[in-house]
Amino acid sequence: MRERTTALAVALGLAVAGLACSSAEKNVINQYFTALRANDQGTLTSFAMVAFDQKVDDWKVVRVGPETKTPVTLPTS
Repeated sequence: MRERTTALAVALGLAVAGLACSSAEKNVINQYFTALRANDQGTLTSFAMVAFDQKVDDWKVVRVGPETKTPVTLPTS
């Protein structure tokens, strides 16, 4: 009985961890659109440098690809 309980706890822990990792993008996008609806300029500027001025009723994450990193050139002063 103890082995079954341990196996169930491990399976539940893996399921929760999997759900938490898979919805990271969804959480960030949700926070952005919540700030947009509330006109929270402080939060919006922490997400994006360009203003988004269109109403969004619904959205969904279609695909998540690998992170890409590219060098950025800084403007000269």
